[in-house]
Amino acid sequence: MQNIKNVNITKALVILGFAILYSIISLVNHYMFRTYALDLGIYNQAMYDYAHFRINHNTVFQPDFGNLLSDHFELLLIIVSQLYYLFGSYTLLIVQIVAILLGGQGIYKYIELISNKRKLAIAAMIQFFLFYGIYSALAFDYHNNVVGTMFVPWIFYFIHKNKWKQAVFLFVLFLVSKENMALWGFFLFSGMMIMYRKERKKLIFSAILCIVSLAYFLFVVKWLIPFLGKPGSGYMHFHYSVLGNNIIEALTTIITRPLYAFKLLFINHLGTAEGDYVKTELHLAILLSGGILLFFRPYYLLMLLSIYGQKMFCDIETYWGLGAHYSVEFIPIITIGAFTFINDIDNSKTKRILIYTLILLTTAVSLRTFDNTYTYFNRQNQRFYQNAHYTRDFNIKEAYTALKLIPENASVSAQDEFVPHLSFREKIYLFPVIEDADYIIVCSKANYYPCLTEKEFTEKINNLEQSGKWEKLYNKNFIQIFKRK
Repeated sequence: MQNIKNVNITKALVILGFAILYSIISLVNHYMFRTYALDLGIYNQAMYDYAHFRINHNTVFQPDFGNLLSDHFELLLIIVSQLYYLFGSYTLLIVQIVAILLGGQGIYKYIELISNKRKLAIAAMIQFFLFYGIYSALAFDYHNNVVGTMFVPWIFYFIHKNKWKQAVFLFVLFLVSKENMALWGFFLFSGMMIMYRKERKKLIFSAILCIVSLAYFLFVVKWLIPFLGKPGSGYMHFHYSVLGNNIIEALTTIITRPLYAFKLLFINHLGTAEGDYVKTELHLAILLSGGILLFFRPYYLLMLLSIYGQKMFCDIETYWGLGAHYSVEFIPIITIGAFTFINDIDNSKTKRILIYTLILLTTAVSLRTFDNTYTYFNRQNQRFYQNAHYTRDFNIKEAYTALKLIPENASVSAQDEFVPHLSFREKIYLFPVIEDADYIIVCSKANYYPCLTEKEFTEKINNLEQSGKWEKLYNKNFIQIFKRK
């Protein structure tokens, strides 16, 4: 009993420690105005509408695509929307952190279930929490696929326990988190069919989830999203011209030219300087973080095929790399596969060496992503151990005071980092889009996106001042607020 108590205390301390670390990264970024219109601003406005039982007509992204669900079909925001009354603009960031912590708990429960070893389960949970993809996701706003990914360990757990109702419930949440999760589900449950090939009930259940996943994906992408969008808009996230002009052509290319598709996993098929070595870096990070052990259980590699494909075949180099939220789906499969293999090793000394080595290498890879990668992303957002993470070129408290000058229901055009803090309103635009905004807020020390240069930004501010249509309500601390006359 004492041993169980000690393990539970250790587990609680691990979860608490990572909860603090994740909050220092994500919540501090938001407080320091290092979250952005794309994507937290978009999601905050949608959540605000859902909390008031309205369909979201999103105004942040321009050109206007109308209903947010015609961009990505993501229903989790509807489920958590009422939390905004408690946590305000921090809501989704808190939801994301809690989801990751619960995902780690799912890892613990599953590894404990298959091994009956609590210490091994704690080691698996620690390795899961240390994975680089979690930190890069936390450093870049909120994304529904991060939350959806955290259902996966629990789906493994409940299927293994023959708890079909619980597994189905989480499977549904997994599907509705984001439309491309369903494509992953097809491969995820295909691998599970192989894993449970000798257990008839689990095999049949996995096969059903596999078929439902594919059917749901095709239904949403080919019919539902185009239906919700503007006429002729179609599905806006097919960025795979190297495979064809649409999903059917892409699948045909992969099936008929498998060697070509395999080659694309490793080469810079866009030929841009920004894409050099990015795929190689990703493969090394995955292998060193435990992916190499999946070769001893190849059905786990099958579970990750669509994740690799969605990243490596894409026309956008950012998808290939270690940054943002584009790697988080790897971690539950890597941890489960690696520790399942380790559990099957009889030699206790070899087992301990593998565990310590895996945790050490996973930590090393994550630290590497903090400091130096071929993939570009904002280092200040991740480097929680440096003073720059907690400072800005303008006075933060004064900036929050300035925001209070803008009425809660007014339509606003705001610079990138201000949008997530002002999104709880019917109309919020990303400057320099102004439309019918009554207020404009900008800061010369903030991000100029989508104004590409400081010169362009300055010209737009000068045009506002000279137009005669705006009065300057606030002008200090590098921040200016304009009110329509």
